[in-house]
Amino acid sequence: MRVLLCEDDDQLARGLRRALKHAGHRVTRAADIAEALACIRDEVPELALVDMSLPGPRAGF
Repeated sequence: MRVLLCEDDDQLARGLRRALKHAGHRVTRAADIAEALACIRDEVPELALVDMSLPGPRAGF
């Protein structure tokens, strides 16, 4: 499964990414809203895990 992990905390993102990859998922990480939107434009994920307090403007997200 293609997973977009939207998390700005490096330590938390590393742990989540490691667990998701271990479970067989393909993980792309975004550290802010602009990066998340760019990732979605490149390839729509099957699942997005989103930190609701990500930095950046929220218009259109």
